[in-house]
Amino acid sequence: MANNNRYQDRVTGKVILLATLSNESPLLIGRGGGDAVDIEVMRLPDGKPYIPASSIAGCLRRFTNGEDGYFWGRTGRKDKTGKSEPDPLQSHIRFEDLIPEAPYKPEDVVMRDGVKIDHKKGTAEDGKKYDYQVVEPELSFPFRAEITLRASMKTEWGTFVEGIKAALESPHFRIGANTNTGFGKMTCTGFQAFYFEFPTHADAWFEYLENGTISIPEMPLEVAAQQLGKGSFSIEATFRLKSSLMIGAYGIKGDEPDKSQLKSRGRHVLPGKSIRGAIRHRAVKIWKIMGKDEDTLFELFGHVSENEKTQIRSRLRIEEFRFQEEEVEPMVQNRIRIDRFTGGVIDCELFNSEPVWTKGTEQIKLSFTILKCASEDEKKLLLMLLKDLWLEDLAIGGEKNIGRGILTGQSAEIWNNGQKVAAFKRKGEGPELEFTEGSASVLNVIVNPQTANA
Repeated sequence: MANNNRYQDRVTGKVILLATLSNESPLLIGRGGGDAVDIEVMRLPDGKPYIPASSIAGCLRRFTNGEDGYFWGRTGRKDKTGKSEPDPLQSHIRFEDLIPEAPYKPEDVVMRDGVKIDHKKGTAEDGKKYDYQVVEPELSFPFRAEITLRASMKTEWGTFVEGIKAALESPHFRIGANTNTGFGKMTCTGFQAFYFEFPTHADAWFEYLENGTISIPEMPLEVAAQQLGKGSFSIEATFRLKSSLMIGAYGIKGDEPDKSQLKSRGRHVLPGKSIRGAIRHRAVKIWKIMGKDEDTLFELFGHVSENEKTQIRSRLRIEEFRFQEEEVEPMVQNRIRIDRFTGGVIDCELFNSEPVWTKGTEQIKLSFTILKCASEDEKKLLLMLLKDLWLEDLAIGGEKNIGRGILTGQSAEIWNNGQKVAAFKRKGEGPELEFTEGSASVLNVIVNPQTANA
């Protein structure tokens, strides 16, 4: 029996997976707080940021639902329902740390700050300002993984490889923290898989181990495009900036404005966190008008309770938007603080800010997606938030009290259960809409489901 087990456990082959991953948006894989910042990114001893193998493995396993215990391994512990897993099994896929190809540059890691918002008042909570580091977009990370195949394997490993490729190439794949506010969006290029069958390819395998070169043909793979499926609901809309925009980044050098529009890789950005903060405050009001308990909104926007030490992960994903620099115009404005009682100028309270204006052609693209289990009320809420943004009734960013952050809707696409159900655009300069797909009745059914049976 022992000899038979040893025969079943023998290695019959290896599969090598190669690709290049690039971060389209900022990346945050934190290692905790430091002396000068609340959250620092993971770095190598030379200062270069990297993605630990544990992070890519965890994200891929979660994205693919970790259905195949043979490759991902299993602990044998009880799950959340109290049901025990099968016997423990070691993982048969090994990942390497993802280290950027380019030499480290100080501008690859930048500081951003945030503040906790009181969603009932729409104002910042006292003492809740924080800062964190992010890895800027446009870094390339070589991806490498190794799959071990054994004689006892009963799973179709080709399907597993295609699942990994589909996950990495999916536009919905994310890595790290704050993925539902636009961080960690990755692009996969050059995915390759090579199957070393033993003993046929033994010499080629040893050549790979010694020199890193691969002399066997690449595996042919067939992968269907990954789409958000049943239960998802998303809105992709474009807007024009009617006024100026100010998402504050505070100046450090003496010749910099006190506050200027946030930048990433030299381009002005509208971060997902700012969009999320603006629409959440309005969502609370709409939710109450709908007669819903505010606490049930936590299931959509997420929630962290510092007192109870509990947290709920958000199901609403909002993407970050970066402007084309040739389409925006920053301008410094000098201002003075006024005593609201006397109406006079307060001494020594001169300050300035540098918001941005668009030149008339740039369109801001906003994306809102409920990833799964979108209820009828949540779909209705998202459409009502779109209406308020579209009709210039919901501003985004700072200094809203002096007219900044007002958007004017231009076009929108509505996706329900992975299918596009409506697409429309503004007709002329007025409020009238022109539908290119679907109709207004489709949206009416989403907002008022009872009309479908009328």
